[in-house]
Amino acid sequence: MRIWGWVKGSFFEQRRFVDEEDLRRQPREWRLEVNTRRPSRSTGVIPAIRLAEEKGRLRPLSVKASELALGVPIFVGPTAEVLHEMHRYLIPDEAIGIAGTMCLYPDRVRIVAGRFEAEHPRLVEKGGKASPPQHRAAMVAAVWGEQGKRSLERQQLLEVGGPALEYF
Repeated sequence: MRIWGWVKGSFFEQRRFVDEEDLRRQPREWRLEVNTRRPSRSTGVIPAIRLAEEKGRLRPLSVKASELALGVPIFVGPTAEVLHEMHRYLIPDEAIGIAGTMCLYPDRVRIVAGRFEAEHPRLVEKGGKASPPQHRAAMVAAVWGEQGKRSLERQQLLEVGGPALEYF
């Protein structure tokens, strides 16, 4: 059974709360009950006892927590940007149209699309954009003709927002 379905069915659907203090107290009591007093339906053993039995077999992870990443499937759009949680990350424009993976680390983002790769600090501010100078220069160089370069510059100014609109 999936964990959320179990929590929902055996905790939330079975209880009523009178106030915020009651809402904070009941989950603590329930966790204590299901982990230290009540046998698991799947194993028939109390989880705390099962954990104690298995503790000797547990080994530390061979990978540091800072090196664990969440992989998210992505597709590189026509602007060579990958959007994740309202943040835009650039990848070399040769990757346009290629499916890939975005690896989300606690402090950084790594994008792999085919043989192309980009790494950026992970953005936290709303609507942020990771735009290293080398990617912007490559994007401008890839645009054909004077009209194309003006269109790209106009698009980049529009992305700045209000101050750019006042400029126009």
